[in-house]
Amino acid sequence: MEWINRLKTISLAILVISSVVLTAVLWYSTPSYDEQNVDYIPPAYVAKDNYVPKNLHQLTAPPYLISHTNGQHQLITQQQSPLFSLLIRDVYGIKMDDFELKTPTTDDWNLLFLQSDGLELSYLQDMPVDQLDVFFYHYLKNESLFQNLSSISRVWIFEHPTSKKTTIWFISDQDGKVIQANASFIGSDWLTNLDTLKRTPNLIKVEAVPTNNKNPWDKMNQNVPFSRILYMPTQGIPINQPTYKKQTISIDSMKEWLLEADEIEPIDLSKNESVFMNNNQILTFYKQQSYMVYVDNAKTDATVADPVSKEIDTINTKFMLKHHGWTGNFVLEKMEKQDNSHLYTFRLINQALPVYWEGDNTKSQHLDTIQLQAGASINAVSKYIRSLNYLSEKPTKQTTVTLPGKDDILLELVKKKIPLSSIKRIYPIYQASNSGRGAVLLTPSWQVEKTNGETIQIGGGS
Repeated sequence: MEWINRLKTISLAILVISSVVLTAVLWYSTPSYDEQNVDYIPPAYVAKDNYVPKNLHQLTAPPYLISHTNGQHQLITQQQSPLFSLLIRDVYGIKMDDFELKTPTTDDWNLLFLQSDGLELSYLQDMPVDQLDVFFYHYLKNESLFQNLSSISRVWIFEHPTSKKTTIWFISDQDGKVIQANASFIGSDWLTNLDTLKRTPNLIKVEAVPTNNKNPWDKMNQNVPFSRILYMPTQGIPINQPTYKKQTISIDSMKEWLLEADEIEPIDLSKNESVFMNNNQILTFYKQQSYMVYVDNAKTDATVADPVSKEIDTINTKFMLKHHGWTGNFVLEKMEKQDNSHLYTFRLINQALPVYWEGDNTKSQHLDTIQLQAGASINAVSKYIRSLNYLSEKPTKQTTVTLPGKDDILLELVKKKIPLSSIKRIYPIYQASNSGRGAVLLTPSWQVEKTNGETIQIGGGS
């Protein structure tokens, strides 16, 4: 029995020693706890101080509103009234039914311009129905009448002064057509907000000027097709002229976000152009102009096209939110069909006015726009074109200038030999330009868009 006990003791000792040796081997060969649990650490957000998060209806909202109250017309921007956001929210949730094609009479126009209380949604350009559809909760594309419109110029919501019935008009100035529907604001403060708007001081008073010089509400113009309407202020208006510091996003930071790899070295095609490549992804950096073009060539299902609203929502929530890419307040300006998707252009809105970089924008990308295309890649986009510069959150300097009123605008148009009939719209903007030492000056002016697509500026720096 003694030798058996001795054998057990030796065996136990061997097991203990083996356990200790194995533990030591595992201890020294296994990565640390931190190394095991951290696969990928995302880089810092690209916008250090001026990220503006957006939801879908904010991203696709009109930049301007025009209120109509008993013959008084006022231009409303987000900067001028806290009601802007509330009204946008109300309109987004509007309920619509009983769509019909409307042929407006002079009495109808008289009701809208001179009698009723209403709100007009004013955009930067005529829009395809798909683009307008992204903003409204109601899916307009399902309504057959909209399939025969080439574009929509403006949307007008008004309350009949007697019946108190709310109606919405979708106006196509290009086609000379109006689609009318019944409207209701269930659960919103629409009427309260509209009534509060009447008592809001310091809004910009504007006059409605038809481009054919024939007021649509005059009886003598009963059989005259309605024209576009230009809204111009009754007198000069003071506008801020701010200067901002130019912030810059590192291309290395963009490379880490987009390619999720920091070891990829650039291929220098020239002194100005560098390319980073990772499988289907190509990131091109233009050093002198400080902008980038990202393309992901991952194959997509060419037989299925997502609705525009889904594409933009995916771009916003799965991509721009991820790296804080909205470096300022951007809104959807236009969309262009590309392959089986769309290329979306988002324009910067600063102090409530759209920003347009001064001069020729065709050769390089500036900080006034960001272009995006949805895709099936890991980043949810197939194309991302943007400047690596953006404006600081607050201006470093600010003065005030006066934009000309209606009489001066019309006089300037005469001097430039531009007839009213050749104009699509007039709206206030900021012209952005470099002002030295990494600063950007925003100069207010009136942007005049002609029917041939050309634009000119009146006032400001012109």
